[in-house]
Amino acid sequence: MRDKALWSREYAQAKLFVWFVPALHFFTLGFARINDLLFDGSRSPERLEAALRSGDAMQVYQFGNLESVGRGWMLLAAFVLALVQFGTERRNGSQEFLFSLPYSRRRIFCTKWLFGAALIVSTFSLNTAIDMVAVLSSPAAELFSLGYHFTQWLYSVVLLLAAYSFVALVGTITGTVASQTTLSLFLWAAPMSMYIVADESFGIMFGRDLFPDSYLYEELQDFINIPGYIALSYEFITWGKMVVFALVAGALVLLGMRGYERNKPENNGKFLMFGWLELAVQTAIVVLASLLAGNFAAGVVRLGDGRLGFLFGLAIGCAASLLLTAKLKRIRLKS
Repeated sequence: MRDKALWSREYAQAKLFVWFVPALHFFTLGFARINDLLFDGSRSPERLEAALRSGDAMQVYQFGNLESVGRGWMLLAAFVLALVQFGTERRNGSQEFLFSLPYSRRRIFCTKWLFGAALIVSTFSLNTAIDMVAVLSSPAAELFSLGYHFTQWLYSVVLLLAAYSFVALVGTITGTVASQTTLSLFLWAAPMSMYIVADESFGIMFGRDLFPDSYLYEELQDFINIPGYIALSYEFITWGKMVVFALVAGALVLLGMRGYERNKPENNGKFLMFGWLELAVQTAIVVLASLLAGNFAAGVVRLGDGRLGFLFGLAIGCAASLLLTAKLKRIRLKS
């Protein structure tokens, strides 16, 4: 195999994940299902009997609650794996050695991503199979739904691949583990946070909501609530969402590959590897921090209708965040 050395290196760097991640997911899905249907269910036959009489398979599958918990833990595992593969590699100095090997950076990045993707797909495949066997071996076997298991498996895979690709992309544009972690969390929370503070700020200044209550309002909330996709109930999973996540994952991989190809080891230790990104990130932080400070001040400074307090907090938040982000850009941590 042409890239055997790269695959061996990825395995040596993250071999604990190969064993830990499937085991973690098993305890949140397969074992939980066994405990529910074979152990708890055998002690509470009336619950299963009620589900069987209703003919509603979703009562047996708990409307996807176990899969949601499993995706949450898998998200954490994928997040840490991407940190190890990209951020930690800079910190321990092994990136320079990796770049000296006779492989293109594109191939190195693809190997890293394929390693993580293979771990995600194989973990969900293995534990979905165990979950299926658990249901078929239980008193609720007659309500077994292959379509349910396939849908949950496919949705979980494309969602986690998109999340993993996102953190990997951030790892190619940041210079430290700390900045990769911080920026990933910030960008994950930014859409919903910006939505909330912008709506509240508009209400304080103009006396009405920026996003009035409507169907579009609810749809917008659901769309930008990134963490909500992890806990999404089965009835809200659609083929459209799965296609979107698959396309997002593909786009993030291409962007990550591009960023990794242009990576300069001499920039290790900087918050961001590319200067042109600093202004965009700084602007987002300053806007969010300023609006947050304005909202806080409007509730504390009780003058008039709250506008004066909001403007006062906005100014303080803007000045403070500008100073802090400017200082952050000058800091160079040890990689």
